Amino acid sequence: MWFVRANYLYNNPSNSINVQYYSGSLGSGDIEISYNFVDVGGGRVRINSNQAASGGPMYMFRNTFLDEVQQNKVTVDNGQFYWYNNVIINDLPYPDKIQLRNIETPERLNLTDNLTGNMSIISLTQKET
Repeated sequence: MWFVRANYLYNNPSNSINVQYYSGSLGSGDIEISYNFVDVGGGRVRINSNQAASGGPMYMFRNTFLDEVQQNKVTVDNGQFYWYNNVIINDLPYPDKIQLRNIETPERLNLTDNLTGNMSIISLTQKET
């Protein structure tokens, strides 16, 4: 199993966490992304960004994401993808604040107990100097 754990990510112009599956003989997946803090402007979180049709499970839990989040390509041959107990704050128009792209098998995508909100929450809590 691979881990992306306990990082503070900030000031990234593109992606903070970008997981690409490799569809060759080694396979991919069995990755845990947990206890990370992606600050405002920290960069997008992108899972399966290369749209691979096969790969193992991914576990995303107890993270705080204050930037865009994207889940790509879910098929019968990749995942399961588990998103649970995260705080996800951004202005994306999706109910779970995760942009879902090419979800062919939605039952392999598990979105559970995530706390979500809009960026206006962040600006209300920041003090003016």
